[in-house]
Amino acid sequence: MKQRLPHGVLYSIMAAAILLALIWWWLPGFALSLLVQSCAAVIICASLRVLVGMGGIISFGHALYVGAGAYGTAHLLQAVEAQHFFVPLLLAPVAGGVAGLLVAVIAGWLCTRRTHPIFMAMVTLALCELAYTLAQMWPALFGDESGIPFDRTAGNFLGLNFADERLVLILALLYSVVVLFLLHGFTRTPAGKWLVASREDAMRVASLGMYPARFQYMAFLIAGFFAGIGGGLLAIELEGAHASMLSVVQSGSYLMFTYLGGLGSVVGSLIGGGAFSLGIVWLPAITPVWELYLGLLFVYVVLYWPQGIVGAINSGYLQWLNHKELRSKMVLMVIAKAGCCIGAIGMVEGGYRFWRAYMAASGNGFPLTELFSGWLIACMAICIICLGSILVLQRQSHRKAGRAS
Repeated sequence: MKQRLPHGVLYSIMAAAILLALIWWWLPGFALSLLVQSCAAVIICASLRVLVGMGGIISFGHALYVGAGAYGTAHLLQAVEAQHFFVPLLLAPVAGGVAGLLVAVIAGWLCTRRTHPIFMAMVTLALCELAYTLAQMWPALFGDESGIPFDRTAGNFLGLNFADERLVLILALLYSVVVLFLLHGFTRTPAGKWLVASREDAMRVASLGMYPARFQYMAFLIAGFFAGIGGGLLAIELEGAHASMLSVVQSGSYLMFTYLGGLGSVVGSLIGGGAFSLGIVWLPAITPVWELYLGLLFVYVVLYWPQGIVGAINSGYLQWLNHKELRSKMVLMVIAKAGCCIGAIGMVEGGYRFWRAYMAASGNGFPLTELFSGWLIACMAICIICLGSILVLQRQSHRKAGRAS
């Protein structure tokens, strides 16, 4: 029987190959920077998946390890820039991983004193807020408002000039692929399986002579190390570390996008990391109401795609294979949902722009003539038609499924 690579590993290799092929062609500087941050976010989401997906530990303090990795890398490269010693830039993210691991040693020990999920979540939240407050009060270690800046070209070696954004992207791609391979391999080890068993039934694991708290502590150490590597890559790309990397808002964003991609596979971390960079870096440059879209997307995923985007894709693929008679309706459903999204986006953007224009002109309120303009009426009509189509298709699908059963 032939052995095949796991699907998550295959998808990771294909994604890395596509990105490498695009590097040397048409990508501008902003896109390259976005891809580097996406690679770092993929590593961070994959490390958080060890805690949330495998260990069942809700962590609101993952930015603590990311920030530790960023500051560790920044201090290291500042010392290299001052010529105290030399470390190639290729190894600098590992220093960030060590910094994240050291923080996880303390944070994990505190969190696993009691294995109740709410206790762990509250402790991680408190530690993250404590670190963020400490960063504001200790400028000697965390820097002032500009953080800890450095010049990444101080780590040039073997004739490689890391002022070129393409080389930084290659470095980030290498780290992301290696980390995904390692974390995927960890899920197949006995320790990884015991961690999942501790999530499912901690009392039964304890009755077998094992200690669930030890496996949870191990999950904190692994997640802290790899999150520190992701933070180190972020610091290298931004050429500095600042206190906002330690904020609770960042921790919540990491948790949200990890769940958004899916907790069940490495591919979910790829999707979550890419969505994180698009949603946090790219989307604000396009629309001022980007937070509204992210909030609505997350609510929709929690309600209708509890397994994340990867789970929704797998479920749709299975339905496509097992229900051939419903394929045409599935295609129409996707088209109707896409049209509904387009109409809703048009309504939000049009309404926001009309409101801003009118408030800038007079400040007396919003006129009905602007509210019922042609643009908004068209978007409302698209939404109503698509919503009606979705309801009709769902009712027909339920009827066919009932007859088949």
